[in-house]
Amino acid sequence: MKPNDNWVNVPMPEAIARRPKTSQGLPVPFINHVYGNGEADLRILDPQKVERCVNERLCAICGEKIGSVVVFIGGPTCLSNRLFADPGMHEECARYASLVCPFLAIQNVTYARDHEPRYKDRGVVFVSNPLAPPGGEKRPEKMFLYFTNGYGWVLKTGGIRLIRAYSHHKLEWF
Repeated sequence: MKPNDNWVNVPMPEAIARRPKTSQGLPVPFINHVYGNGEADLRILDPQKVERCVNERLCAICGEKIGSVVVFIGGPTCLSNRLFADPGMHEECARYASLVCPFLAIQNVTYARDHEPRYKDRGVVFVSNPLAPPGGEKRPEKMFLYFTNGYGWVLKTGGIRLIRAYSHHKLEWF
């Protein structure tokens, strides 16, 4: 999966601009894994950072504290059950991600998944998105920004932890 060709023209929020960058210049979201050598893998979430985001109300993209409104990104399945695998974000961080992240910004894309992480850091594993359809992790045809005031952890079958958002007060499809 390659970055959206127009990503360099999208204004970057200040909080995201402070994040480390990949060799392509893409900002590394707070929740992504960074190997011991400093290289980030945008395919892998760091479970400890995800835990911090949910427990401390931190933005999944910039890692800074979220105020009263939190925004989740999802597809139709998330809307029907209010369950999300990724933590919430600031509005400006979610909007930026929706325009820059290849999986979010490009229609009909399939999530890039190699069989192995690039490096062998201890404890790094790929985890399938429990909300992905049975056919794999293809981007839903329509996605949305889900605006709410709160959320909490829930356990799903098999011990998988997901995030249940409170009811939304605003929804924007893209």
